[in-house]
Amino acid sequence: MPDTVFRTQAPEPAPEAPKAKEPGDTKVPGGLVDIESPYLDYEAINGQPYLVEHYKLGDTWQEPVGGFPEELSVIQDYVENEIKTGKMGNDVTSVKNLLKKAEKMTNTKEETRLTVKLPIIAAYMKFLMEEDKIKFNAQRYAH
Repeated sequence: MPDTVFRTQAPEPAPEAPKAKEPGDTKVPGGLVDIESPYLDYEAINGQPYLVEHYKLGDTWQEPVGGFPEELSVIQDYVENEIKTGKMGNDVTSVKNLLKKAEKMTNTKEETRLTVKLPIIAAYMKFLMEEDKIKFNAQRYAH
């Protein structure tokens, strides 16, 4: 008679501990989907603008010396205008894409110094706002 071999059940793997939630992650433990807050409501919900988190500015972003209140204000005004005119969606993903595009256009993608990067991006967005004003006035007053 042939030898009979019975299989034994393998031990079940231990359940994985829940991972820390990363920014932009829409999955929450339990399989539910976490709804991303709209960009225009981000500051009211989180207590600081999204740009502070995106550029990792910490608590000193509002300081007149060493902070970036003017630059962030210009960038935020441009983003809000783009959302309100319907040129982009009111979500953080759209804003991330816009900031990537701005970094590419200003050649600051590889720049690690925020004291260089933010003023350049703010100046670029200020230029875009001026360009939009000129286009708007040309359409409005041209005959």
